[in-house]
Amino acid sequence: MAAAFAVAVGVYFTGMATARAEADSLMEDFGEILTMYHMYSASDGKSYIEEMPVPAARTPFNLMTYFNRPVQKVTIGYWPDGEENTWHYAGHTNLLIYMQGTQILTTGDGKEYHLKPGMVALAEDWTGLGHTNRCVAKTGKKVCMLIQVTVDDLERKLPLRPPPGK
Repeated sequence: MAAAFAVAVGVYFTGMATARAEADSLMEDFGEILTMYHMYSASDGKSYIEEMPVPAARTPFNLMTYFNRPVQKVTIGYWPDGEENTWHYAGHTNLLIYMQGTQILTTGDGKEYHLKPGMVALAEDWTGLGHTNRCVAKTGKKVCMLIQVTVDDLERKLPLRPPPGK
């Protein structure tokens, strides 16, 4: 059951926003459209990532938001530099907001995606081979920090899509 609160991922918009972390900029080249990386399961048993442009919407208080939904849980965590996770898939719909370090995701088709501070992924790959992830954090505190927002249980009800190009 969804919690009785909502998480808004946004920024008070005054033209340009700058936010700095110890290692990297969180909002480099910030604009009104966010690119989200969407992980999904395909009918060939592999996970894929597609880039999804997400336009901002203005709230009554002028907060530009990209995501405003009730959530189940919010987790702030990190992996040390070099930490690797073997093949797995998402058990829930998770919004992953990368804060520090670089998380390298490898999908079932062998492609690597380097997710850096300020980047966002929506994990909905619920079956098949899934994906791996590895932390590369050579500066700062040498960790990959992220905020994981658990939105829903996947319950294996999302339809499998055909692989890209099919």
